[in-house]
Amino acid sequence: MDCSTCREMMLEFVEGTLPAKVAAGVAEHVKSCPSCMKELEKQSSRTRVLQSLGRVQAPDQWEEISRSIRRTGPWYFVTKYGIVAVIAGIVAAVAIVAAIAFLPALRHASPSGSSSNPSPAPAESAGR
Repeated sequence: MDCSTCREMMLEFVEGTLPAKVAAGVAEHVKSCPSCMKELEKQSSRTRVLQSLGRVQAPDQWEEISRSIRRTGPWYFVTKYGIVAVIAGIVAAVAIVAAIAFLPALRHASPSGSSSNPSPAPAESAGR
């Protein structure tokens, strides 16, 4: 095993989550590599410190978030940007959806009164 591979697996090795064969390979490499041994000692120390801190419970902020959502309500964009901007946004969205929906159909439809070969035939050379 090389140093790069060993260092990639160092945290898992310290936490004891590596498969037995891989962990044995890391242990064997560390025994013969002073640089990786030093890195293992650092990683072990960091892991012990973090484990000594215990778990931290994240604050439950769902009530605050849901209150904020209910407070703003469906008129949030109207109060923030104004009715004209909201209507312009809706019209633009409808235009984009219509363009996406109808452009392929319009591109394949042939104009009325056009011949089956719309491009003119090339002129023959006059110098023959």
